[in-house]
Amino acid sequence: MDTNPNRNDRDMLIMLNTKVDQMGFDIKDLKEGVLERLVKVETRLDAEDVFHAAIPLDHYKANSEWVDNFKSNYKLILFFIGLASAAFGGFIDHLLTKFFKF
Repeated sequence: MDTNPNRNDRDMLIMLNTKVDQMGFDIKDLKEGVLERLVKVETRLDAEDVFHAAIPLDHYKANSEWVDNFKSNYKLILFFIGLASAAFGGFIDHLLTKFFKF
């Protein structure tokens, strides 16, 4: 009667040992996969750093100035479009009231 519980405990320990070993292998596989992906990302980032280092700083400054000028010109153009739309709307209103007596 004592041998049966010991046998069940032994079987359970063997099963747990197998599962722990499998978890160890799974963790090792995950770690290797993550390391491979990190190496790829670092390689890509190094290539981008080399690319950006090759671009002179004056180019970045010129690009920044162009963007600032574009923003101010865009606002000015939108202002004149709004002004022209309002004038056109007023002109159409004037014509409609003159000819159709609204």
